[in-house]
Amino acid sequence: MSLNRSHTSLAQPFAGRALVVILSILAGLMFSFLSYKFSLLLIVALVGGGVAGIYAFRHPEVVMVFAFSSGIFKEWLSGHVSLFAAFDFTMFIFGLSLLIVFYHLLVSRGLFQIRFDDSFLPLALFTVFLLISILYTPSPKYGTFKAFSFLAFNWGLFILSFLGLRSPEQVRRMTLTLVAVATVVSAYSILLLLRGVLSGEIIYSYRASFLGVNPISFANWIGVILILLIVHFPIIEKRGIKLAALASMIIMGVAMLAANSRGPMVSFVLTGGAFFVTRIKYMKARNLILLGISGIALLIAIYFILPEQVTSRYVDLFGGGSDVVSRRASKYTINTRIFAWKAALNTTFESIKNVFVGIGAGGFSNIFYGLDVQLYPHNMVFEILCELGLTGLVLLLWHLKLVFTKTFFALKKIAGKEAQVLSAYFFGAIYLLISAQFSGDINGNRRLWFFMGACIAIVALYNNREKLTFHD
Repeated sequence: MSLNRSHTSLAQPFAGRALVVILSILAGLMFSFLSYKFSLLLIVALVGGGVAGIYAFRHPEVVMVFAFSSGIFKEWLSGHVSLFAAFDFTMFIFGLSLLIVFYHLLVSRGLFQIRFDDSFLPLALFTVFLLISILYTPSPKYGTFKAFSFLAFNWGLFILSFLGLRSPEQVRRMTLTLVAVATVVSAYSILLLLRGVLSGEIIYSYRASFLGVNPISFANWIGVILILLIVHFPIIEKRGIKLAALASMIIMGVAMLAANSRGPMVSFVLTGGAFFVTRIKYMKARNLILLGISGIALLIAIYFILPEQVTSRYVDLFGGGSDVVSRRASKYTINTRIFAWKAALNTTFESIKNVFVGIGAGGFSNIFYGLDVQLYPHNMVFEILCELGLTGLVLLLWHLKLVFTKTFFALKKIAGKEAQVLSAYFFGAIYLLISAQFSGDINGNRRLWFFMGACIAIVALYNNREKLTFHD
């Protein structure tokens, strides 16, 4: 894919400034008129929204951040903004993001020079097979929703990051926006936690989230952005920015821990450990030991500082749950996952047909819960194997292999700050892939495709001899 913008003539800057002046005059007249009709607060909101809209239109990577984070804001917006009560926020932000990205591609003539990556073929075949499986699924309602959601939103995120990141500056700006938004959201969640502790509202159990978002989704969202910042951290040189990044990591780390979600935390520890191993050869033994001791001490300190209610699920690893097959109550929560994984595997090998093509999209919910609703085994590999058989699993693994191997081999060719930028998104994708084996279905883990698309886009930038330096 060509990533170069077309050259502009000398007349264009003057024309652009003249257009801004004219639009500013018209906007001033319009808001002067509206001030007679509406309150000052509404006028300020309209002006602020207009400025934000103009900025977002000029910088598609900023809108992409909110498409990636749509699940964090959707529930609150649906309940408080009449527009999104009637029209789905996720569809709105995805449509807006794609529109802006394609507009920029059209203006820069990049739309006609797109070269799709090899990983698109197995993903397209997988999607076609997922849609075909609707014909034989025992859960036609959920199966249809699942297949078309994958086509719209998983593909949407993959294409957004693949096509939207066309310069190192856009990669940098998107990364900073992700970190800024996650830090603010995390700080707000911690403040709510403190208020609950001080007022005595938290009595038995608490799972931090943002405005009622599912705590697992919340923890996953924070976790991948935290990984992104941690991997970037070694290449930040300015002391002030380094301190700000450290503060941001602590805030996000506390919020993630307070979400009380074990799957995301396990994924974070495994991914962080993998990154730590890759850094060993660049560090002196003394610094390595100090870093390890400091990290462990910080985790222990945060664990003991937080209220017991916030950390209860980490200690009570095996509390509660039910067997999805026998419907019997279980003493252990983790058994809920194990029962579901065993059930998915047993169904896969019940017949030759199931082995090769599965029981159909969303079929797990009907077979084991007797309901045509959004229920799944909470493991992406077992989910695909059960519902789409070896055919679907091979296509998915083929797609994943092309993305991860291309990124891995690109990392071997580059070094320094350039490699660190790509590594950040690579480890982010690894975190999301690991997390997909503990929580959610294939659509609930759609953020993985955003990070994989970003990896391919950054590799394309490197192949076009672009510098990927992360500036402070």
